[in-house]
Amino acid sequence: MSIMLMGVVAFILALFYLVNHYDDNIRWSTWRTLNMTISIFVSVLIYGMIRAVCLDVLITAGVEIDHTVMAVLCLTLFAILYPLLQYTLFQLRNGKDHHMMHAVGELFAHVTGFSAMFGFAALMQTDVFASSRYMSIVVLLLSFVVVGGLSVAAFKARDHIVQGDGVVDESEEVWMEVVEEAEDDVLCLCFSFILTAVVRTLIRGSNQPYSPEVEPKGVHQWQCNTIFWCAVGFIVLSLVTAKATSTYFETGEWKRRCGKITATTLAMAGAWCTLFGYDWQVYTWGYDEVRVSACLLVALWLTFLAIAFIFLIDFLADRLKVGQGQRTLRFMVVALGLLVGFAWEKSFDIAMEDVAHSGGLLGWHPGFTTYIQGIVLLIIVLPAWYMYILPQAIKAKHSEDHEGEAAKEMESDKAGEQKEMPVR
Repeated sequence: MSIMLMGVVAFILALFYLVNHYDDNIRWSTWRTLNMTISIFVSVLIYGMIRAVCLDVLITAGVEIDHTVMAVLCLTLFAILYPLLQYTLFQLRNGKDHHMMHAVGELFAHVTGFSAMFGFAALMQTDVFASSRYMSIVVLLLSFVVVGGLSVAAFKARDHIVQGDGVVDESEEVWMEVVEEAEDDVLCLCFSFILTAVVRTLIRGSNQPYSPEVEPKGVHQWQCNTIFWCAVGFIVLSLVTAKATSTYFETGEWKRRCGKITATTLAMAGAWCTLFGYDWQVYTWGYDEVRVSACLLVALWLTFLAIAFIFLIDFLADRLKVGQGQRTLRFMVVALGLLVGFAWEKSFDIAMEDVAHSGGLLGWHPGFTTYIQGIVLLIIVLPAWYMYILPQAIKAKHSEDHEGEAAKEMESDKAGEQKEMPVR
């Protein structure tokens, strides 16, 4: 435990170096990773409290909670939250505070994505789909149809609204950008998590639990090696897809967006495989302490791994052609934020449950204690994220976009000059 505390202190101090680094690209990557990490953490807290309230209501009504009930509950939340996300962003489209729209879109999309991914994950655990490891692939395809179909329908409705007056103003451009990013977040979170669940099922031979408090049992080293190689494969495929998208699909709207979603999903799947792989590895080495210590150990490892990758991404990007090649590598920052965010969220989730059921906090009911802890954390973390971290992440994204546009203009100018050169 002392080593873990020293690791936490080292991590906090390392952030000061990274966010004040002399290299702009490292600062941008750090802020975007930190933004993704904190937004994931906050969104999981919000989603967890919403689901806990719904479960308490069902338990009070005498409903026995099993995988089927959990799947129905989570997918019902998704069916409610997805149109509510669209309606909320639509109402904010004419506001002058675009920062608020970005914040609401990011958090709301994460919460909606969690309801979808946990809903389909619970569906995978039901008797119908747990009968065979290959039935998990059916759930993956079902998630493609449901979530992808909703995204296509939302795009057509949004396009009809925008083209209604024949004029697209600045507010509508920002609105369309935020909504597209929110929809992509929902798609990528759901697809990547279910894809990883399929991989874990195929490796272990049966459906695997996804609750953080359940420790993995009976894991062999070859299974850890396999999931790590899957993570590497997903990341390589993500880089190839991102590069191909930026090179060949820059002009086609649907091709560009599908390429972006595919690359992001693969990168996130690589992050999920890494997270679960390290969790397996700890117990393969013979760890037998309390569960929260294992989660803290994994979170620290992955945090320092993410810091190392920020420097590696910057090192490789600086040696590639300015523009598309650099944006392709820095695209992996999203996966790093997901990896670190969920690693720490697992630790906090278990810690909150331990405190709530210890009976030592004023003798309150465990459920009520969990709500109080979540609300206190939100009061502390949410304003700090909104006022200080999110603006820096938005600024970093805009800087990278401007850099890419400048690189395209330079390439166009060079191509024009070559055409105008007289032939001798």
